[in-house]
Amino acid sequence: IVDFARLGFVAVTINYRMSREAPFPAALEDCKCAVRWLRAHAGELNLDKEHIGAWGNSAGGNLALLLGMVDASARLEGDGPYQSESSLVQAVVSDSGPIDMLEQARDSQIREVVQRFLGGPPEGDRVAAYKQASPSQYVQRETPPLLLIYGVADLQIPVVTADEFVLALSKAG
Repeated sequence: IVDFARLGFVAVTINYRMSREAPFPAALEDCKCAVRWLRAHAGELNLDKEHIGAWGNSAGGNLALLLGMVDASARLEGDGPYQSESSLVQAVVSDSGPIDMLEQARDSQIREVVQRFLGGPPEGDRVAAYKQASPSQYVQRETPPLLLIYGVADLQIPVVTADEFVLALSKAG
């Protein structure tokens, strides 16, 4: 870590509300607020507010992807402070982060966790929340650089979802 700091990298850990406390989009709103806070305080922290990246594992990987792909037009910013600052990050690393929450809620070993994160099973009005929480729904040409780390032997997050995501990203340019 010291070597990265000497090169000018800064690391910040984001705390967010867990699904038992508040279902989606609470965790994403908290992460977006943290990024806006970093930008608002970039001068005093000596940060380059135009070069912020996010890394996460598992649920954190899902949130990191959403930080790079979901702009304010999705109306998932929450009501936290610093609304004049962007919550989008310019690079993302997702280590085994769920990409398609509907798929995860149907056919995975983490079905119960996903359903708790989204406030219940994907039924009725809740299907929209599952789509909002799925990075696969936000693929576009302007997607920032992504590093996706997924394992072929991972029984919780099937690597095929990452493969399909990469194909969609490639088609988007």
